[in-house]
Amino acid sequence: MSQEQHVPPIPADVIEWLDRLYPEKCADPKDTDREIWMKAGERRLVRRLKLELKRQEETTYVRST
Repeated sequence: MSQEQHVPPIPADVIEWLDRLYPEKCADPKDTDREIWMKAGERRLVRRLKLELKRQEETTYVRST
């Protein structure tokens, strides 16, 4: 994804919900490789959304001052 591409507003409450739904945790030794990769992808998405939210908040703060 290009850094110049528009990112739609991301509601903080949705990110908080996803963060609770897919918490940061170590892989379970009983998980298959596929399950581990799926869980890693879930967390990667949550981390990316948190980063985008932070950028949006910083941009909003800069514009409003």
